[in-house]
Amino acid sequence: MEEDTPPRRNPFRLALLIGSVAAIAGSGLLFWRRLAQDPYGGSVRGELIDQFAQQFVDALLVPLLTGGLIGLALWLALGALTRPHRDG
Repeated sequence: MEEDTPPRRNPFRLALLIGSVAAIAGSGLLFWRRLAQDPYGGSVRGELIDQFAQQFVDALLVPLLTGGLIGLALWLALGALTRPHRDG
């Protein structure tokens, strides 16, 4: 006779959830910071650094958000595939 043991948690599934939520939150923070920037502010000396930072944020924003959303979809799919089947 088999014992009823509680299901073991998958640490990779938890890491996927945490990473996905962090990626979505990070992209939201980058988007908010990008909107909050003053387009006419900055010094002449720091203009090159500001342009580099803006291009870096613009290049990172969409892939970070996309990766987070794909990660959440994978987390849901993994949860559905690993759910124990119960007859009855």
